[in-house]
Amino acid sequence: ALFHEERIVQYVSLPPASLSTPLPSLCASLFSPLLLTYFPPARGIVLAYRDVELSSEPPSPASSQDAQPSRKRKRATHSHSHSTSSKSKSKSKSKSRAEDENEEGKPLLCAIHDEYSSPFLWASASFLIFRPVAHAIIPCHIVHQFSSHVALSYLNSFPVSVLKTQVPKSWTWNTYSNTSTSHTNKYNGTQEGGSEGEGYWTDSDGMPIPNVLEIRIRDFEVKSGGGRAGKGHFGIEGSLINREEELAREQARDKEGRRERRAGK
Repeated sequence: ALFHEERIVQYVSLPPASLSTPLPSLCASLFSPLLLTYFPPARGIVLAYRDVELSSEPPSPASSQDAQPSRKRKRATHSHSHSTSSKSKSKSKSKSRAEDENEEGKPLLCAIHDEYSSPFLWASASFLIFRPVAHAIIPCHIVHQFSSHVALSYLNSFPVSVLKTQVPKSWTWNTYSNTSTSHTNKYNGTQEGGSEGEGYWTDSDGMPIPNVLEIRIRDFEVKSGGGRAGKGHFGIEGSLINREEELAREQARDKEGRRERRAGK
C-alpha cells in the first residue's frame, strides 16, 4: 500500500501570543507547513491531517494509535486540496471550553521551562501519508518528452522521471521535421514543437505514446529544505519495463563495459 493513515504525537512549544487560540495557531504554524513535504516521523509525504488534539500529558499508546480520538474538545480537519485552518467560533468556543473541562475534570495545562519563554504541550494528529514503495505501479501524466527521458507527474504534485534506458526497446524518438512551428499532439493534447531537438516518443506501431502511463517505481529521492518547511525536494525515478528486462539490460551493459575495457588495454 502506498497510502497510510497514522496518528503521530509531538511535544511542541506554543508562542505566548497564541495562548488564547492554541488550536488554530498550532495548526497554522506546525501542521499546515507539513503538507506536501517529507515528514521523517511519518516516513513519507504528508498529504492531509485531521483530528488535531492538544493535551497536557502524552496520550496513551492506545489513544495515539486510534485514528478517531474520542475527545472532541480541540479538533481541526485539513486536507491536501484545502490546507487552510478551520476557524473556531469564538463565542461558542469560550462556553464549550468550560463545559468540556468540567466533563473531563481538568483543564489543558502547559509546561513552562526556565530557559524558554514559550510553554510546551502535547499535540497529536492523524496524518494521511504517501510512502513510495519500490516496484509499485502508479499512473502518471506526461509533462514533457525529451530524447534522454520522459518527465511525468503523479497526483499532479510529485515529479516522476523515466530515463531513456527505462523505456521499451520498441519505442522510437522522433524529432519534429518542421521546428519553426508548433502543433498540438492530438493523442495527448500537449503542445509540441517549436524548438530544435524537441520531439516525441512513439510505440511499436508508430503511434505517439498516451498521456497517461503506468510507471513502476525504481527509487525515490528526498532532499531536505534545510529546516524550512515546504522547501525540500521529492522526486520519483520510474521505469516503463519490468524488473526482469531491467536486470537483463544491466547485465548487457556490464558485459559491454568489460569488453570495451579489455579492448582499451
